[in-house]
Amino acid sequence: MALIGIILQKFLFVLSILIMKKKYKTNKSTLKRIKLKKNCIQRKQSNKSHLLLNKQTKTLRALKINSQISKADLSLIKSLI
Repeated sequence: MALIGIILQKFLFVLSILIMKKKYKTNKSTLKRIKLKKNCIQRKQSNKSHLLLNKQTKTLRALKINSQISKADLSLIKSLI
């Protein structure tokens, strides 16, 4: 009787592991690099970290503005968040 109880207990444990849903964690590095807005997901522009003296003022002003993530990358970004 005890042997059947142990086997049944192990079977139920393995079954519970198989049934449990996978917990999805947010990717923290992605979350730090983007902003979630009401209608879109925004990211910062690149080329604004160094060698700024060689770039024109107009270019630097344009790089301040956040840009939207393209539609092709939306599904990837949403899975990471």
